[in-house]
Amino acid sequence: MFGFGKKKTPIERMREALDRNDDASVVKTARDAFEDPESTEDTLAWTAAVMYERKIVAGMDLLLAFVERFPHSIHLPRVYLADLHARSSRFDVATDEARVYLRCASDRGVFQVLREGIVR
Repeated sequence: MFGFGKKKTPIERMREALDRNDDASVVKTARDAFEDPESTEDTLAWTAAVMYERKIVAGMDLLLAFVERFPHSIHLPRVYLADLHARSSRFDVATDEARVYLRCASDRGVFQVLREGIVR
């Protein structure tokens, strides 16, 4: 009634902005999430992945920010970052990113679960 209650999560706010096709709000919310020390790895992985999946160029740097913050993550931002490097003809960097991702997946024993990431 008075606007009290549960605060919306970054993911909820981003989904609303995505529904409105408001890329500027999507990027701002994503950057706010990256600045919030309480944001989880899962939240930031989803947030960075949205930039790639929705082709929001203004937020593509968040893929690198995610990989730097969570270097051993098996979420897809590293895979997406490798793809961007490959599309930019930076094949050595792309290969390095892919190798790191595969090593992280191997170390955790999750090759079967991560088929999409491994195929890329």
